[in-house]
Amino acid sequence: MNTPSFFSPFLFACGFLALVFPSCAHRVGYKLGKQDSRIANPIPYSVKVLEFQDEAPVGEKILVAGGGHKWRTNAQEGYEEERLSQAVSRTIAEHLEHSNLFAKVYYPEDSDATASLELSGVVRDYNAMGKVNEKAEKIVILGSTFGWLPGALGSLGATSFSKTDVLTRVDLGDLKLTNTQENRVVWSKRSHVHRKNFRAHFMKADADEVYEAADDTLREAINEMIQEIADAYDADEAKAAGRGSISIAVTP
Repeated sequence: MNTPSFFSPFLFACGFLALVFPSCAHRVGYKLGKQDSRIANPIPYSVKVLEFQDEAPVGEKILVAGGGHKWRTNAQEGYEEERLSQAVSRTIAEHLEHSNLFAKVYYPEDSDATASLELSGVVRDYNAMGKVNEKAEKIVILGSTFGWLPGALGSLGATSFSKTDVLTRVDLGDLKLTNTQENRVVWSKRSHVHRKNFRAHFMKADADEVYEAADDTLREAINEMIQEIADAYDADEAKAAGRGSISIAVTP
């Protein structure tokens, strides 16, 4: 009887590629839940999210070197064939619609839609980086070449405490909510930056995880923007209680 060979160059290559490249082209977005909803009654006006301008630096390669380490980034080559500004604007519209902040939300592609308000801005940065833990990843890749179950269990035990660094930064600038009938800005924010720098299991530097980390930071940025707009509206409404008008009010 021939002794089976557990080491397979093909499996080794598959393990390496699975870590380095996204499993499929990434689409900006995330699953919306209760934490992304506004419980209070919606602002009784419609809003259209315009496509944001794109000023974000674009990385060309997923695997890069810097500071004596290798990093995986959310480079352009891993995304679907959709402009970053288009993807971020679509995600903002989806999130706003789910949040129930406004009575009606129109998307950038709704070219014929006329809304009471328009939300515009600039995508200045959309970046995520995961430091490659080369030692731990080699253990996982080698483990995958020694049979699926024993290899997986062995590499899991050997790397269970292995950590790495993940950095993200999302910058949405020149945010403006404009009254379309009066061409009047009713809410604005010059710079809206969210960043994270945290230690996590080394697999958080996997290509798929890095792309999702950027989206998670976008999610937090949008939630904060929604809360700030809601607070501004509530404050204006309270101030206007005795005079019958509010600064964000428009004709529906």
